[in-house]
Amino acid sequence: MRRRIRSALGRCLTLVVVALFAAAGLGTAAPADEAPLASLAGTWAEVEVYSELVAFPIVGEIRNTNTATLRVEIEQVGNSLTLHDRYCAIRVLSATPLASTEIPEAFLNFLVKGPATAVLEPSPSGVRFVRTWQARTSGVHLERPDDEPLPTNAADPRVIDEDGDGHPGVTVRLRVLGVIEGEVYLVQRVRYRLVGTLVSPDRIEGVLEWQSERVVLGASSPLLLGNWNGTPDPDPRKSTFVLRRIDPGCGCDAIMANWSALFGR
Repeated sequence: MRRRIRSALGRCLTLVVVALFAAAGLGTAAPADEAPLASLAGTWAEVEVYSELVAFPIVGEIRNTNTATLRVEIEQVGNSLTLHDRYCAIRVLSATPLASTEIPEAFLNFLVKGPATAVLEPSPSGVRFVRTWQARTSGVHLERPDDEPLPTNAADPRVIDEDGDGHPGVTVRLRVLGVIEGEVYLVQRVRYRLVGTLVSPDRIEGVLEWQSERVVLGASSPLLLGNWNGTPDPDPRKSTFVLRRIDPGCGCDAIMANWSALFGR
C-alpha cells in the first residue's frame, strides 16, 4: 500500500508531456485564428484560500482563513473550458483560539452539483483564465440558485437534509471559548468566480472573488444560535487560488499528502 501511495505522489509531480507540448505550440496546430490560447484539458489540483469575517455566537466577529483543496477535470473546446470539481478537504483556521470551525467530510460531498465554465482570454500579461460566476448551495433546493432568498425556517419545504444526518440543511461543528462545543444546522449559498493568469503551462494563479450567505436553522445548543454569517475580507490579496496540472492517476489522497510540493506554499 505504501509503495502504491509513493508511486502516486511521484506521478502528481510529473507533468503531462503531451499537454505541455500542446500548450507550447510544439504539436500539430490548428490555423492561427482557430488555435486556443493554451491547452488546459486534463487533470488539475486546485487550492482556494479565502479570508472572511465571521460573526460567531458569544465571542463576536472573528477572522477565518478557509483553505479548500480540489481535484479538477478540465475539458476544452477552443478557448471555452468545462470544469468538473471534487472537493478533497476544507480547513478552517481562526485568527483566535476563542472559536473554531470543523467541516465534516459529509459536507464536502454535496458542495458540487454540476460543472462550471471558464474561458481563456488574451491579456497584456499573457493568457487570462476566467472562471465565470457560479452559485453553489448547501442544504437547500432553490429554483433560482443565484438570487432566490434562502429559507429561514427548518420547516420550509426547500430545506433538505443533504448530509443525511437527520438534521435540517447541512451540519457544521463549532467550538467556542474552548468549552462550548456543538453542531449548527444551516443552509448556505456561495457565489464566486476565479480570475487568474497562466504563469506556466502547468500552473495558474489568481484571485478569488466571492460572496456568501448562511442561515442557521437550528443547533445542538441554544448558545450556538444566532447570525453566523460571514463576509469576505476587504483585502482582495487574502482570497486567492492556484491550479496545478497533475497526472490523471493522482487522486485526493495523493494530492493532500503532497500538498506543499504541489502548491509551493
